[in-house]
Amino acid sequence: PPNQPKIFDENNKERRNLVGPYTEGSSLSLNCHVVGGQPLPRVIWYRNGKLIDSSDYFDEDQTMKNELTISILTRSDLHADLSCETFNNNVSTPLVTTVHVDMNFGPLEVTIFDKNHQITAGRIYDLFCQAVGSRPQAVLTWYLDGRRIEGGKEIVSSSEFITPL
Repeated sequence: PPNQPKIFDENNKERRNLVGPYTEGSSLSLNCHVVGGQPLPRVIWYRNGKLIDSSDYFDEDQTMKNELTISILTRSDLHADLSCETFNNNVSTPLVTTVHVDMNFGPLEVTIFDKNHQITAGRIYDLFCQAVGSRPQAVLTWYLDGRRIEGGKEIVSSSEFITPL
């Protein structure tokens, strides 16, 4: 029978549970290697249980391989299970190695708002900046005329990140 599939990332580092974090819009490339098995085993990629790549090949180093490339990662790829499965007959149970995709996202939206709708020169106001949809939480920094403003405080909720000025 074939040996357990091994998954390697873009840096040829073996990955066992987690790959990434990748940035939204970047690409992902994973290679699955399987040694042994007579007849030669198949090496197939699945994403969340659905077949996505069956283009395996036999390499000169006596290894069956299948390289999975996702050209543009999207938010829907976060926590996806990418599984490499190998088998060489209809009798034995296929062997599977799975990795989970971790990703980082920029904010979907950044909004500056205030409690008052009219602002008058010479008065003090509370302004708020809200970032929604980032992973991990966005780091928000206030600037005035190109100079960083210190002393704002952060208010964090589970779905949004707000910093008042």
